[in-house]
Formats: sequence, structure tokens, C-alpha cells
Amino acid sequence: MGNKITTATGRNVNPLDLRPEDIDIRDIAHSLSLTCRFNGHCRVFYSVAEHSVLVSKLCPPKFAFEALMHDAAEAYLGDVPTPLKRQWPEYKEAEDRAHAVIAQHFGLPAEISEVVHDADGEAFGIEEIRLLVPPGQPGDITPLRGLSPEAARQEFVDRFYELYVG
Repeated sequence: MGNKITTATGRNVNPLDLRPEDIDIRDIAHSLSLTCRFNGHCRVFYSVAEHSVLVSKLCPPKFAFEALMHDAAEAYLGDVPTPLKRQWPEYKEAEDRAHAVIAQHFGLPAEISEVVHDADGEAFGIEEIRLLVPPGQPGDITPLRGLSPEAARQEFVDRFYELYVG
């Protein structure tokens, strides 16, 4: 197989050289629903798929689809915590390339809009308080629901078909 990974739908793709024909929403939804945010260091399992749906709901409708897809490259490259991304320029370049291919495939801008970045930051603030504060510590409140991977995948797919006009 060399430099390729096998996706949930059976495609063999090179994550460092994605092509538009490699992209399948089923692969994206499946992978993101099984990828835990914060490198797994949260109070409950909370997937990148669930995070993406939240970001899409925090954005104005015009940006909701772009927001839903803002982390789609992680379906092919994995979710690397932001502090590591800052120290790993090769990963960031690979992520930007993968995002550009996914964006082209779905008719989205190649660069993520500032509005989406802002909503992603707002989501982080919500998630930080509700997922990362240890129980019994100041600021401890009920965690986010933490959907099962199956439910998160379905929520992501439903939101995709609600928003996608391609």
C-alpha cells in the first residue's frame, strides 16, 4: 500500500496527495465521528463530528456548511492538537493541501473564513468549560452530551444534507 490509507468506504487514498475523486462524505463522517477531540483528554467521548456540527450551528447560515466541513481534512490526516500543529509546519501544510482539495470538491473557499474561525473559537470556549474542567473543580458544569460515534456520524450526515446544495 505504501503511502495510502484505506478509508471506511474502501478507497485507497494518499492523505498527503488527496484528489477530488478520493473525497466521500461517508468517509469524512465516519472518521470524524470516531475521532475524539482534545486528543481524548475530555470528560466524555466528544467527537470531531459533534464539534463540527456545533461550529456550523454557531455560524450565520451563509457560513454553516463551510463551518461543518472546516475540520474535514482530519478525516484523512488525523486530529493533531493545536499546540503540536504550531510546532509541526509540515502537518499544517498537509492539512492546508487536504482542506483545499476537500473545499474544491464541495465548492467551498480554499481558505477558511474568519467567521468560521471565530465560531470555531467560540465552540472551543464552550467545549473547554464543559469537557476539560475536572469534576468538582471551579467552573465544573454538566459536560456536553458526548454522542456515541454512530449518533455523531448520523448527526453530521444529517447536517451535511441539510446544508449542502451541490
